[in-house]
Amino acid sequence: MTKLLTGICFLLSFTAGAQEALEPLKYNPALLNRGEASSAASTSERGNRSGHELDGSYIYKIDTLDLPFIDDFSTDKFKKFNATSGDANVSDTVFYRILISGNPDLSGNRYVSDTVFNLTYDSVGGNLVETKMATTPLTISVCNLDAYPIACQAEEVWVDLVEIDSLWTGTSPDLITFSPSFDFEQDSIQIFFVDTTAEDLKKLWADNFTYRNFSFGVNPPTIGVATFDGLDKNGIPYNFNNPSAYGVADVLTSKPIRLFTKPATGNYTPQDSVYISFFYQPQGLGEVPDNGDSLTLQFYDADAETWHSVWKANGEAVKPFKQVMVPIKDVKYFKDGFRFRFRNYGNLSGALDHWHVDYVYLNINRTIGDTIRDDVAFRYPVHTLLNEYTAMPWTHYQTNPSLFMKAQAETSQYNNNNTARNVANQMMRIFRKGTQMTSLVGPNFPFIAGYTSFNSNYNLASNSIFFDPLWADTIVTFDVTFEHSVTPDALRDNDTIRHQQVFVNYYAYDDGTAEAAYGLVGTGSQLAYKFSTPVADTIRAVKINFTASVNDATNDPFILTVWGDSGGKPGGVLMENDLMLQSPSYDAGQDGFVEYPLQHPIVVSGTFYVGMRQTTANRLNIGFDANRNFSSKIFYNTGGTWLNTSFQGSLMIRPVFVTKADGMLLQVKENDEKFDFAVYPNPADWFVTVNFEELPESLELLDMQGRLVMRPPILFRTEINTSSLANGVYLIRALGKNGIPAVQKIVIRH
Repeated sequence: MTKLLTGICFLLSFTAGAQEALEPLKYNPALLNRGEASSAASTSERGNRSGHELDGSYIYKIDTLDLPFIDDFSTDKFKKFNATSGDANVSDTVFYRILISGNPDLSGNRYVSDTVFNLTYDSVGGNLVETKMATTPLTISVCNLDAYPIACQAEEVWVDLVEIDSLWTGTSPDLITFSPSFDFEQDSIQIFFVDTTAEDLKKLWADNFTYRNFSFGVNPPTIGVATFDGLDKNGIPYNFNNPSAYGVADVLTSKPIRLFTKPATGNYTPQDSVYISFFYQPQGLGEVPDNGDSLTLQFYDADAETWHSVWKANGEAVKPFKQVMVPIKDVKYFKDGFRFRFRNYGNLSGALDHWHVDYVYLNINRTIGDTIRDDVAFRYPVHTLLNEYTAMPWTHYQTNPSLFMKAQAETSQYNNNNTARNVANQMMRIFRKGTQMTSLVGPNFPFIAGYTSFNSNYNLASNSIFFDPLWADTIVTFDVTFEHSVTPDALRDNDTIRHQQVFVNYYAYDDGTAEAAYGLVGTGSQLAYKFSTPVADTIRAVKINFTASVNDATNDPFILTVWGDSGGKPGGVLMENDLMLQSPSYDAGQDGFVEYPLQHPIVVSGTFYVGMRQTTANRLNIGFDANRNFSSKIFYNTGGTWLNTSFQGSLMIRPVFVTKADGMLLQVKENDEKFDFAVYPNPADWFVTVNFEELPESLELLDMQGRLVMRPPILFRTEINTSSLANGVYLIRALGKNGIPAVQKIVIRH
């Protein structure tokens, strides 16, 4: 319930505050530039060469499913429409407009529908005599190249060619001419056909207009929902031009289903008691659908090729997910090729009028009371194993791994059964490039009551779990999985969640997805975001997710600014782009973020703030993550005083630091080589010697959990007494004057 109340407060706050505001999104950056078609017929990447819309299209084969049908959107079961002409399962066919006896007409002739006459002229008794003789008609097939399947019909035509012959000349005919207009001419299109693959056969849905996500639902029964709004498959409004445009928006259609032929023997009938069930929620962490908006469920009559609405919900404010049971009784639906689909009706000009669907289940031998799912499921993703950040520079993390790790990693789960379940065999695993680096057994719950949410805590600190700091890469990625085992279990898909912990060249609090757009009102308004770094390092840019709102504001210059700290609030200006004005870019960039360079790189250490000063009164609309609350880090100033935001969430702003991969010079010191030092002997017994060519800023000896063991004196040749240390592996870490640490592993063996 905590999550639900948080969501409600967040959404009501759209109207709060005169100086700061949250607005709905106009685009969905997570879907922009996905580069994929949405359904079985898609246009080619090479475009039309003939003016026909079908030319260059990809036609996808859609397989037919057997019962049961079940999807909770925890994994991706949307069919993919991203084939290219070179794929092994892609073939092509050229279709011609004119066929003769079933074969393409390659004569180059043009044809008319009226009779064509040849003309001859003769001189009889001094008079000119004209004779008209009808040419022979022929039957051709004329095919429609603008709709698939290609349909053809027979036409009686004449070749568009008139012969004129004067009998007294030596040539015959004298002249060949064509009419100024003709009715039929050869044309062609090329269509690519995409066969199913083994991966396709695992998919359940025949289109992908909706947004499968882990962020918009509030207390879903399982992790993942399908979100319906006013944006298309690529996260773009269905209607750009009319802010009040209304109609059918997203659609989610099942693949064809065998609802007549049973897999073993016999046929399905209404006596098999077939029901479809699903959970739905209006609004969630999105925008509330109005009463006139709706979510509908429709069934397909395969014989009549028509859709029929069988269920409907009108728009309203957020409420808990509700399960719906719909029987299939009419014999017209008991056909192979039966389908069902969800559609939402609402505003078409942005991320508006949200609905969320979860846990769709279609099967036989069900009743109206079959609402219990014997399924213990994860509910939400794990966004980070770090204390605050979802991403940070690897060199910063290496300075003190244990400092940045969470004491506990927490997962959110739910028992969808009405009886108690034993949740056992819980495990967290960390992988690096496919190799398991470490694992941690989670708690065992012998009795989780029915319809109960619970959290599993993994004690990272007490088990000395951290990411190995010895990797020397500039950008380091670890894959983390959490899993549980419950037997029996209706659906295994939601028993594992996956997280990718990235160490890059920036700090991030957000989870990478925006649920709203944040902005300030007033010329000169200032926005500052608080960060802390354990080392002196150089910021060269700021990544910002500017996300266009329904009330769009573009081309309003801002001044990128970096502040120091003053008692927990922004202090003096360290740097501002006063000579380099920039404007919001809503072209999504990479993952929705655009990198804005600083006027010149600047060294920061400890607490600092990055943000901007507006030059107009318009809201600049920055992506706002409603799932991770770091509102204490967000400050705004519209009247001379710095205030904390009134909204709960995170801004999608990320300070970018200089790395070796940038090919840039650090501001502290020009440095083209890695800071390094020599250690010997290794393994060591009573003493270890550290040699430097350049004195570091600091020198530390750490254990493998990142805990400080000692700070030796800093000399060009430093001897460290290791006689009192227990046998094992230790880390020697030195911080160079360029702000980059160097770490070496030593072994103590007495």
